[in-house]
Amino acid sequence: TAPPWLPLNADWPDRNVAEMIEEPASILALYRRLLAVRRTHPALAIGDFALLDSAGDVLAYERRHGTQRLIVALNFGTDAQRLELPGWASNSRPMLSTIPEATLVEDGALLLRANEGVILET
Repeated sequence: TAPPWLPLNADWPDRNVAEMIEEPASILALYRRLLAVRRTHPALAIGDFALLDSAGDVLAYERRHGTQRLIVALNFGTDAQRLELPGWASNSRPMLSTIPEATLVEDGALLLRANEGVILET
């Protein structure tokens, strides 16, 4: 009932938690999915970290804890990128992507779309 102490952005009627709760592709929904994956996969919270070979605008790394091995791949570019996966990860499957449509893993490579982040499970 009190006025906000900071100014609100002009798009506040469209960009707010009440609206994002209803939208499966919202940033709020993405953060909730990311937090749920982190809670259920110890490799993301307490696992070892190792950078993977990647080129261009792609950053890729492995998180490992016990027998669990995950790959996190981030395409910071505005063009699609192909990430060659290490041999041990050639049969990985996407667990989570920042883009709702299915992420492709073919012939031992991950096809990352522009500005996409993916977590792969081996």
